[in-house]
Amino acid sequence: MALISTQGMQSDVWRSVDSGSIWSLVKDDYNGGDGNGATFMAVDSSNNLYIIFNQDVWQSIDSGTSWTKVNDDYNGGEGQNALVADFDGSNFILIEGDEDIWSSADSGTTWTKINGSDFNGGNGDPFGIATTTVTTDLTFSARSCSASDCSDASFSGALTNPVSGALSVTNNRYFQYRALFTSDSAVASPELYNFSIDYNSYTDADVPVAKSISPENGRGNNDGNITLNYNVTDASSISNCSLMLNGQLNQTEASVTRNITKSFSLTGLGLGAYTWNVSCTDSYNNAGSTETWRFYISNMNSFSGITTNLSQVNVSNIENFILDEPSAGRINFSAAVDLSGGADIDSYANISSNRVEINSASLPELNKSAFVHLLGLSYTNPRPLRNGETCPSSICTEVSYSGGEFIFSVTSFSTYSSEETPTGDSGSSGSTGGSNNRESEDVLVPEEQQACVESWRCNAWGECESGKQTRNCWDFNQCGTRAKAPPVSRECEIGEKGNAPQQEASAEESEQGQREITGRGIGGITAFITLTLGKYGGTTAFLVLVLIVVAIYVAYRYKRNHPRGKFSGRYVEIPRSRIEK
Repeated sequence: MALISTQGMQSDVWRSVDSGSIWSLVKDDYNGGDGNGATFMAVDSSNNLYIIFNQDVWQSIDSGTSWTKVNDDYNGGEGQNALVADFDGSNFILIEGDEDIWSSADSGTTWTKINGSDFNGGNGDPFGIATTTVTTDLTFSARSCSASDCSDASFSGALTNPVSGALSVTNNRYFQYRALFTSDSAVASPELYNFSIDYNSYTDADVPVAKSISPENGRGNNDGNITLNYNVTDASSISNCSLMLNGQLNQTEASVTRNITKSFSLTGLGLGAYTWNVSCTDSYNNAGSTETWRFYISNMNSFSGITTNLSQVNVSNIENFILDEPSAGRINFSAAVDLSGGADIDSYANISSNRVEINSASLPELNKSAFVHLLGLSYTNPRPLRNGETCPSSICTEVSYSGGEFIFSVTSFSTYSSEETPTGDSGSSGSTGGSNNRESEDVLVPEEQQACVESWRCNAWGECESGKQTRNCWDFNQCGTRAKAPPVSRECEIGEKGNAPQQEASAEESEQGQREITGRGIGGITAFITLTLGKYGGTTAFLVLVLIVVAIYVAYRYKRNHPRGKFSGRYVEIPRSRIEK
């Protein structure tokens, strides 16, 4: 430990390193003949020495060996001399003869009067000054925020008693920090000053990337209640995301979490088409939007089973559209259906016991060809009805009847049901109808042992639309193969009808054994007799006629003993050429 002392007007500086027992001279006349004595000496926290005499301030930075005058009139000519001085840690404090107090924050170079009103109220001159040490704590923390009042974030990263410290906070629009300075002194109030903070400014110029997730573009909805899902990614926090429905602001969500699936829910939407997109804004006011997608609302809650799920299909072009009521029946549309305008199917379509109905005037988009399935029937030989009357073969074509399920195709929609075919009535619809206005070149006969032979049936060609005609075809024997399947579409010119093209295609289809068989029973054989007698004459015609009569009798007996639905074999086509031989 070193003790430094001055010797009055002699201006000498002495030092002791043993607590004052032995002294040695370190500087003779510290002020170099300037005539200054020494009123008092002080030392700062860096062990620099200071001597004040009258208004002069001297400094030594080498333990008293050399000295420099840093101020030769600290109070600016007020005439008062300093009486006592000391350092309070960072400031140089002195009290002069009139009890005014001065302070220097730059090691005595400049001075400021901090109390000029006789601090002790005339109670005499001071003879000493000393500083005391108290314990203090400084705690520093910060937060970054999207909201201007930072209500969306909490302070974090507290640093205690830092000389300096670094805090890592996320990039955001707003930044706040706080410092808490405390002391254990009962008489001193802590004061925080000369506080500084350095930060690196970050500017995000990239727009948020927002993407729509579901429902996919062009999908449908059954009830008007729909959830729209999206997500958004960005380097900065997301301030808000807004749903735009049909180009108008619908709803907004604030403080959206990035990189997860978010959603907007809508309820009670009316029938029709809707557009939607989501626009998101980040904390730097950059905005990005999803693509604009469409969805379509229909009313279709009354059906179940394998009914088409509109949310899984392109509503403007639904292939194999199905309405199902598992306990009663099903409608399977063979033509593509467009529900992009929205459809109130629950109000205008119905499937019940032995009955399917579609109001085509209210649902023109469903007035298309389809397969009708009627379930739970107990008939022996059913036939289709349209609006309560026998359905003509130009509209209805029977496909199959098995296990109480009656399947027939229709070309358009109204109300369809079925009834038992009256005894002796060969019927007038589809493949079970009579020979009126029908072509018949093949005869169906039972064959139990032969391999399955495809027997295809086709509706008439539809109207020419957009240069294309279509029709429905099915294998009567249900072989499960398509080796002889006829074409179901072809090119056409606007104005062509369905019947003429059917005749044009008949020659080629006949060669493949694929002609439509439109007659059966007595009607079919009668047509065959007419053709046979027209082709042969004389004895040959007579023999053929006898054979035909025998065939009629055999067929009659067979039909009595084998009513429809009891035959366990398959029907195959026997070309006319084989019968004639």
